[in-house]
Order: sequence, then C-alpha cells, then structure tokens
Amino acid sequence: MSHKKCLILASLAMAATSVLAAGLADSTKAQFFRSDVGVPGGTVGPLPDHLDAPGVLRWRVPIDGGHSTPVVGGGRIVLTTYRPAEQALATVALDEQTGQLVWKRIVATARIEAFHRVSGSPAASTPAWDGERFYVFFGSYGLICYDLEGKKIWDHPMGPFQDEYGAGSSPVLIDGKVILQEDHDLNSFLIALDSRDGKMIWKTARPDAVRSYSTPALWTSKGHTQLLVAGALELAGYDPANGERLWWVNGLARIVIPIPVPVGDRIYMASWAPGGDAAKRVTFDSWQNALAKWDQNHDGKLSKAEIKDGEVLERFYRMDLDQSGTLDQQEWERHAAV
Repeated sequence: MSHKKCLILASLAMAATSVLAAGLADSTKAQFFRSDVGVPGGTVGPLPDHLDAPGVLRWRVPIDGGHSTPVVGGGRIVLTTYRPAEQALATVALDEQTGQLVWKRIVATARIEAFHRVSGSPAASTPAWDGERFYVFFGSYGLICYDLEGKKIWDHPMGPFQDEYGAGSSPVLIDGKVILQEDHDLNSFLIALDSRDGKMIWKTARPDAVRSYSTPALWTSKGHTQLLVAGALELAGYDPANGERLWWVNGLARIVIPIPVPVGDRIYMASWAPGGDAAKRVTFDSWQNALAKWDQNHDGKLSKAEIKDGEVLERFYRMDLDQSGTLDQQEWERHAAV
C-alpha cells in the first residue's frame, strides 16, 4: 500500500509543479483523463529531472492510495482515494497553491467492487471538471457530481460490475454530457448523462464487448466530433449526440486498456493481451468434447473441480457470467469465440 501512496504523491507533486510554474490552470476549460491527448500546451515547461532538488517542490502532503490522475480546476486539485482499513472511497480536493485539504467526501457503498489486490485499486477513475463542477466515478458506487466547495449536486448509482478487476474507465465531457464506457464480463454499455442533473440522455448496449478498461477519446474530423471507443477486438466511432455506432474496425486485443490517440485525420491505437500472440493463442475444445472429458457428475455443466486445464481455470471467473460456480454451454462458447 505504501508503494501506491508514493506513486500518487509523485504524480501530485509533478502536477502541482507544472501547473504552478505556468500559473493557475484555466478554470473554464473542461478537463478529464487525456483531454489534452497527452500533449501539454505550449505554456507548460518541462518537468524537473529531480523532484527532491532544492526549490523544486512547492509543497508535499500525504494522502491515501488510489490510481486516479489528479485534475486541476477552480484552484483545486481533485483526485480519488481508497483507505482499505475502513473500505472508504473518497474524493479529495486540495488547495492548488498550498496543498492544504479543502474538502473530502466519502461515499457509502454496500460493497467494494472486486479489484486486483496487488496492483489494483477501487479508486481508479480520474475525475472530470467542466469549469463549474467535478464529476467522479467509482465502480463500487457510480457517478457523483460535486460543486467547487464539495457539495453533492447529483449522483447516478451503478455497479459494482461483473469483473474481477473492477472498473477502470474515466468520465469524458462533451456538449453538456458526461460519457462513461463500461465494458465488463456482462452487460457492457456506453452511457451519456446530463451534466446538469445526472439524468440519462442515452445508453447504448455493447453486447459483443467483454471486459476492457479503456476511456473514450474525442476525435474531430471534417467538422464532426466522435467518441472513439476501444474495446474487445474492436475500435469504433460513436455519435455523442445519440450514442449511435457510426463505424468500427476489428483487430484489437480481447482485453483493451490503452485509449485511442487522435491526431488530425488519423487515429493511433495499440493493444495487447495475454494469448494474443500468434504462437500463444488459446483455443478451447468444443463444448461436447469438454463435457466428455470433464463432466464427472453428468449434470451437463462444468465446475472448477472438474476442469483439468489451466488455461480454462485461469479464465473461469470471466467465463462464469452468472457466477453460479459452473459453466454452461452458452458461457463456454461465448468465451471460446472471443
């Protein structure tokens, strides 16, 4: 846990150094994960080589762990954290100039989503800022909107999802909408909520998408802006006005984490997943052959105890869509096809 905290402190220090060196952040400009496509503006100078060099750090504060990237707006630095002892998910706002805590809001959750206990966190999504409000997402709770002083304006509960590693996608802002991509083992979707009141504007099912952790990117080409959505096996463009899928191209990995990078009229996308290399691709037996080999109690299903294949056992959780502890033909063939 201390390693995660050090990473966050380092990222927080770098964010504060770069912003303060260039002056206060633009409080009216929308900011969210990779809203700058990973390219800083011309007024931002290079980061220092050594953060511990004399005169480099303006301030340093201890915070709880989490994987979200800080977002800067209205003189605040806002990020999400998780304290395991209390299972507390929190949104934290620090003063941009001094690092002092301005406000902290903890959400009450019925249960914390599943996540990787070594390298994961249920505080993974980066907040968004539209010039007036912050939008924060937790896979264990849903989407929450706070004003500059930490007052909750609205929330939209959703999750936890069927996914052993939790939710990793972050909210994106466009045209008064908050966009979320939630690709998991079951019931994947893309959703747009009204930024003013949190009401759903549209929701598009993604039935062929299995778990992925990418965040949509905005791409403006020939005067039209699209949502670039990377998921299992496919990169697609969606209309942000109504959620319609406009085009798609195959070729991505079955689990996608990176986000698309649009540059002019081109889109750059990289993805890789275990088993995707030509020499390491995993193929499953037909359902009939699997039953013949392993169905010891002849109930027409396969339990973990019956299966004698490490590749299948490694994927058992994501295959067992109803979490019944057994695999049926539909679950087997769906994952085999992916």
